[in-house]
Amino acid sequence: MKNSCLIIATRTSPLAIWQANHVKKKLLYYHPYLNISLLPLLTSGDIFKKNTQNQIQNKSSFINELEKSLLEYQSDIAVHSMKDFTSPLSNKLGIAAICKRGDPRDAIVSKYYKNIYSLPRKAIIGTSSIRRKFQLLLLRPDLIVYPLRGNIHSRINKLFQGHFHAIILAVAALKRLQINKKLYTPLNLTNMIPAMGQGAIMVQYRLNDHKILDLVNLIHDKETAICVNSEKTIISKLAIGCRIPIGVYAKIKQKSQIWIKTIVGSVNGSTIIRSEGQSDISEAKQLSYKQVQKLINQGAKKIIKSL
Repeated sequence: MKNSCLIIATRTSPLAIWQANHVKKKLLYYHPYLNISLLPLLTSGDIFKKNTQNQIQNKSSFINELEKSLLEYQSDIAVHSMKDFTSPLSNKLGIAAICKRGDPRDAIVSKYYKNIYSLPRKAIIGTSSIRRKFQLLLLRPDLIVYPLRGNIHSRINKLFQGHFHAIILAVAALKRLQINKKLYTPLNLTNMIPAMGQGAIMVQYRLNDHKILDLVNLIHDKETAICVNSEKTIISKLAIGCRIPIGVYAKIKQKSQIWIKTIVGSVNGSTIIRSEGQSDISEAKQLSYKQVQKLINQGAKKIIKSL
């Protein structure tokens, strides 16, 4: 950072720009003297998403270009969706802050149907998430789930064009982009466990840049970080990549307790493994490890390897 000028690397999608501006606004609240600008970068993951024939195998394709901009000193921080970090971080980069989590739930988006059970038999649902697919089929085995890629607006456009009866999107994204509330209904966390870090925004920085860390640390939310890191521990011990059939959600209860719920399933929803537990916050990591071992003992690794 030079002369109080801070550059934020971000993806080019409307949601990514919103998230970068959200971080900018929070930083300016604490540091009004800063001159903050955005550096929008097109990632290889964004390019692949435009081609429905391509399968994105690793979420690092959404972050590589942003990390490169940090390492080459083109930017000072990078703003990401936390759920894109299923793979390990670069050993030269770290997490400066995890902002307070937004709504972690998924939602059914449809012009005519308000919940999963109101959908007609063999209704066509759009989502490319294996996690969402197997949990949908667990609730409604008759549903037909087709891949759906693109940014939030392009996915909703495909719904309006009649390709699907409904699509599944993250509530946080819908709220942040101010999508008409009449179009979607949040799904209960009992029926649809979210992805690791869903709804949370992460700020990345160069590990040797202590000045940046001091600036950004003020927007860090400790409770969100504890929950997200617990979720990430479970994911990192079970699988790495984009196409992982795992839902995991952690929540702070009664200020001193952490509760974690995890689900692993086969693509068609025929085999499901669950784990749930609670502990003192100080033992959050141990609770995550216990859940991992419980899931492995029930055959989670076998399900994941079968993909």
